[in-house]
Amino acid sequence: MLLSLPPELIELIVDEVSRSSDGRPSLKSLSRVAKAWTHPCQQHLWAKAIFFTSQGTAGHSKTRLLARRIMSHPHIGTHVRTLKYWAQTPDTGKRRNQREDLERVAGALTCMTNLVDVTLGYGWGNITLAFDECPASWQEAIARVIIAPSLQHLELHNISRIPFELLERALGNLVGVALLGCQFKRQESQGTALGRNFERSITALGGITCDSRSYRSLQRCLYPRSEVQPCGPELSSVGRLELTIDTPLDDCHLLRNLTKLTNLHLCFIKSSAPDSEHPPFGAVLLQVHPSVYTSLTRLTVTAHQGISMSSTTDPLLGLCSEEILPKFSSLQTLHLELHFEFDNLIGHVPNASVELWFQSPSWGRLDAILSRPASFAKLQEVCIEIYLRRIASSISERISSLLRRSSFTGLQRRDSEEEGFSFEL
Repeated sequence: MLLSLPPELIELIVDEVSRSSDGRPSLKSLSRVAKAWTHPCQQHLWAKAIFFTSQGTAGHSKTRLLARRIMSHPHIGTHVRTLKYWAQTPDTGKRRNQREDLERVAGALTCMTNLVDVTLGYGWGNITLAFDECPASWQEAIARVIIAPSLQHLELHNISRIPFELLERALGNLVGVALLGCQFKRQESQGTALGRNFERSITALGGITCDSRSYRSLQRCLYPRSEVQPCGPELSSVGRLELTIDTPLDDCHLLRNLTKLTNLHLCFIKSSAPDSEHPPFGAVLLQVHPSVYTSLTRLTVTAHQGISMSSTTDPLLGLCSEEILPKFSSLQTLHLELHFEFDNLIGHVPNASVELWFQSPSWGRLDAILSRPASFAKLQEVCIEIYLRRIASSISERISSLLRRSSFTGLQRRDSEEEGFSFEL
């Protein structure tokens, strides 16, 4: 009976089997039933490929076997839709073996012609993979993957000296891009024409995720004469921006030309160094285009505070100013996630200073602003999460009481070994 089923029904059966708990073993068995079942099963079995070229690991051995299998059976590569590739830089360790690994993977990548989602990265701290120091065959294979018309999502981690024109060509097809710890290089002979082409190609992009380093490198390529120029029209149609600010801001022009934002996620990571300045919530949000005040429907702010805090510091870092939050009249969702560590604060000043910090007028201002029906008529969800790490239980109890006296309602305390105490509204 299985041999006589129409192709449409076979595909439905295979799709259902792939979602079961024992999907892979069952698909392997079904693929051997008859030739008509082989192709649909292989599409699911080979839909995702993971390459990990780090010497001496189990993942490295599997990668070598997988690359050989794909090169010996090229049709397998056409089934791969998702690729996660973590590469090791070729200029450390056993250079010859690493170059061989990169070249072997390059051979497999040439067979992957229908990729939709690609992650390429180097995952060891702040060390980056130098793109232009890798074998030429590897560079060409990666270039073909990145500019493939089928590609919709691209994620790059810790890759340096990426040709800017390569990213330019890729953005014409992408729906979303994530750039973390990346650095781009631009050919001097290309002048400003490349920037203009880039601006046209990025207008179809729906979302961008990046950190400070990647954003600034991208901005330098677009505006080579000045590193502090505001974003150009290349970002004007982006509806979602997720920006991690982990280094001091040289300027506050990050959001000026984002005219159609509907979803904004700002993540501030404050250094624990004593002389580190607090992240300027207000300075960043004041730079949004006026049209965003009515287009933004979701605002998420995540802040990871260091341990060198003062009891006089505004816990919400200027977010509750009358010039900022009340202007976003179309907000439907507001999510604040605040992480604090108190090691040094508890160790060097009286515990009362911690309580004074949570008695800040900012909590009351936030409550008052959110209570205005005229300002936030469309607001449907407010979530405020406060995480306190390495703080005494008795102090946490008093903080909970202080926040309740600020007229916040629905406050719940949760205990976690990893996060310490957290409060959620």
